[in-house]
Amino acid sequence: MNILIAEHDQEVRSQIRDYLTKQNHKVFEADNEEAALAVFQENYIEGGFIRLDLEKINGFKLLKTLKNINNYTPFVVVSLDTQKEVMLKALHL
Repeated sequence: MNILIAEHDQEVRSQIRDYLTKQNHKVFEADNEEAALAVFQENYIEGGFIRLDLEKINGFKLLKTLKNINNYTPFVVVSLDTQKEVMLKALHL
């Protein structure tokens, strides 16, 4: 499975990447919105992890853009924000 990780923290990306590659997934990494969009457009991405509250990335905007390209690609959203409204907004994208 081809998986995109959109996360600004290199250590977090590395931990997720290491786990997924041990499970035989091919991992594509991006630390900003432009890189994530380019990876998504240039590769067959079957799922991903997007951090909503990223430096250099508007996670909501990125998720909406990616879902507009392919609404069938599932994403796990990660956020430090614990407000219910934030997570509900992400679920509705």
